Amino acid sequence: MERVNMNHSPHDCCYTFANLADTCGMNETCKKIIMDHTLHNKSGTAFKIGGTRDVARDTYTKKPIQQFVGEVNKIIPITF
Repeated sequence: MERVNMNHSPHDCCYTFANLADTCGMNETCKKIIMDHTLHNKSGTAFKIGGTRDVARDTYTKKPIQQFVGEVNKIIPITF
């Protein structure tokens, strides 16, 4: 932060990403997984949400990495 003369915390990126993801209509499950509110399988090829107390979603909903790429590509860059 000193090198670029800014005063931000790493957590500021979470706010920015969450807002951009919401604005572009990103899949909610993908957004939570990308923001690391998740669990992953042993091979690291699929991810799922954990701890929501929704057994169907916690246990059975998994997303492939290709879907995350597609969701992130929905975000429109911000220009200042």
